[in-house]
Amino acid sequence: MEKKTIFTHCNIDIDAMCSIWFTLRFVLKKNLEEVNVVFKPANWDGEGMSENDLALDIYAGGKGIKGEFKDNRTYSCFKTLFRKNHEKIDSDFKKIIYALSEFIDKHDSQGQNFLRSLKINGSERSEALTFKGLFQVFWGYKINNDDLVVVQKFSENLNNFIDLEIRKKKIFENLENVDSDKVILTKNVEIPSGLLSAQGKKIKVYVDGFNVGVVIIDPNLRNEETFAVIRKVVERSGEFFGYGDNWFIDPGYRLICRGSRNNIVKTPSKVDPQFLFERLKSFVEKKELETYLTKNS
Repeated sequence: MEKKTIFTHCNIDIDAMCSIWFTLRFVLKKNLEEVNVVFKPANWDGEGMSENDLALDIYAGGKGIKGEFKDNRTYSCFKTLFRKNHEKIDSDFKKIIYALSEFIDKHDSQGQNFLRSLKINGSERSEALTFKGLFQVFWGYKINNDDLVVVQKFSENLNNFIDLEIRKKKIFENLENVDSDKVILTKNVEIPSGLLSAQGKKIKVYVDGFNVGVVIIDPNLRNEETFAVIRKVVERSGEFFGYGDNWFIDPGYRLICRGSRNNIVKTPSKVDPQFLFERLKSFVEKKELETYLTKNS
């Protein structure tokens, strides 16, 4: 079967780049290797296009898809594609792709002045700075690469960016389900300790496959006293500290574990993570009570 060809203009810009990527991932649901990407002068008349081909961000003698003219302005090709195809996009992706299309649309209509005058506050700041960083990566690729290489490299960046955003979304959803205790037990979900710290958590007990461990989030609890609680549970279960599949102790007492994502174990631990969690929860509650009594005595 003959490959579909996607045409766009030479000296590719960020709008054409994202239009190709969006069409491949969310409309055609194909990899870049499954199509031909061909670059033409901006005033190309579309000669040689077949009915199966697409022309993005280029008029191509009226056969191409350019930004639609609406509300007395011409929108970017990427935003036009998003508007016409948003129903095909899984709900997990819609919000971030909409935000990216808005950002690119403003840049497409205002040029570099949009980024130079960019003033972002509050919740939109992180997102806008991420988009600006993506733009800089794109321009970096354009310095020493031809258009096709830019498409190949930056498509991977966009895919990684979107996948990371979805992963972050799921992490925050997991975080919303976390209870109010100072010690948390997580099972086969990854919630970064920094986010847990912001929620007031002090210790995380985790289970990840056969990996079992303790992350001591609160620096004030990274000491021999906290370690003694863990060691007692471990040794009573018939396990030991050392190399290989034994328990590991971070010198700063931040991580105490039998298996982690950096050192996966292939056999189950004898330590009951629920019991370890309960012991640490009782320990932290006792320490907080002692602190309260000391302050109010």
